[in-house]
Amino acid sequence: MLEANIQHAQAPLQADLDQIAEDIVGHLKADLALLSFTHNTKLVSIGLSNSAWVATGTRTHNAQDMICMHTRDADAPLRIPDTRKVPAFDMLNVVSSGLVIGYLGVPIHNAEVGAVGVVCAGMNAPRVWTDAEENYLRAMSRTVEQIILKEMYRIESQDANQVLNEYDQIISAFSMVRAAPTSIHDHAGKLVFANRAISSFLSDAELHSPEVMKTILAPPYDRPVPYRSMGQQVFDVSRHLTSGNYLVCQWDPAKHQLN
Repeated sequence: MLEANIQHAQAPLQADLDQIAEDIVGHLKADLALLSFTHNTKLVSIGLSNSAWVATGTRTHNAQDMICMHTRDADAPLRIPDTRKVPAFDMLNVVSSGLVIGYLGVPIHNAEVGAVGVVCAGMNAPRVWTDAEENYLRAMSRTVEQIILKEMYRIESQDANQVLNEYDQIISAFSMVRAAPTSIHDHAGKLVFANRAISSFLSDAELHSPEVMKTILAPPYDRPVPYRSMGQQVFDVSRHLTSGNYLVCQWDPAKHQLN
């Protein structure tokens, strides 16, 4: 469902970001380009060149299979003339298949948590990247950050009764990420987004569980509610209801025990 909606989304934002990827391919004379950020354990391409779409047929990949994860984790530009000669990359599918041999990537930042995604260009053959090419990709990364920031404000200002499609849910989640453990749920309690900080406390399965849904939907929303995880960790869950009827939840380890 998520992947299908992203692939077929008609939102102007996706068209803008896809065009940026095409511009990168044209300017750098690269074989493909992607603009991506992490969503749980996936790397989601919020913008990609047509050549990348033809080659992969998808916007969603396992994050650990992608070189961009290393760029994001290092929070620094990454230039690789030949990925086949890098032990950390030579067994990745995108490398062994010959899809990405020359690689240049630059992080995308969120002001509060740092690197959350990557703008990258790839070649089907080795390539030595220049300082000028890296600086160009840095500029494109800043452009993407500004586009996403503007989209965050657009979503927050939407009428409370408007139903957001799943593509907008991802961008909305991006705008509300905090360094503290945070999850975002729709009006029915279904998990929409969880940041990296929460993964050390709660599993994806638990965040999708009826127990979590029941807890985060407990009124009133302006008061923290207690939650005991399956691992017996106790949390105070603070909830904020957005204008789009999404619940942004902060998970703070509690000092008390439930009766």
